[in-house]
Amino acid sequence: MNSATRALLGAFAASVLTAAGCLVFVDNPGATSGSSTGSTGGSTAGDAGHDADAATDGDAGEAETLCHKYGGYGTVEKVVGDLVGVLVADCRISTFFTSLTPARQQHLGDCLTKQVAVLMRCHDIKYDVDNNGVDCREMKAAHHGLAIRQSDFDALIDDVVATLKTDGVADDDIKALAPALLFLKTDIVTNSAPELSKGICKDGGADGG
Repeated sequence: MNSATRALLGAFAASVLTAAGCLVFVDNPGATSGSSTGSTGGSTAGDAGHDADAATDGDAGEAETLCHKYGGYGTVEKVVGDLVGVLVADCRISTFFTSLTPARQQHLGDCLTKQVAVLMRCHDIKYDVDNNGVDCREMKAAHHGLAIRQSDFDALIDDVVATLKTDGVADDDIKALAPALLFLKTDIVTNSAPELSKGICKDGGADGG
């Protein structure tokens, strides 16, 4: 991970352990659609005015989400498309992606788009299925057996941050996403042996190891 990325994300590393709710939301978004004050079960006619106010507040809150700020779900699709291209081209970790069949690459792109959209709070988007209706897997199952190292994860975060910055996402907004992204490490990094790199970088290239 380069120094610029470390500087951007480092301040949030200590808060990762408090971000468990973000991971639950990504892997099981049906559990909650937000953390704002709100619904308490059945309502009565006497609650109508309160419900109307809550709906107004919810709409105002929606306008403040990162998804809305950067142009909606279509923008997320573009960012993830750009990111997949960066990952495939990154010699440090490209093998994890180029080894996938075209169908699996498409599944990855679809599910990653949903995942990022959930993190950015795109309205009514859930981490559920790809565009063909195939279930998106939770993180631990999706990465089981891949022998991903800490340096592989660092390279991934490098690429995510670089892509977000290239596509115009502000540093403060990247920082807001950092705890949820970093918390995923516990389910993604499964290999403690640094010498088992899958990188294919030539001498002199950044191999992340």
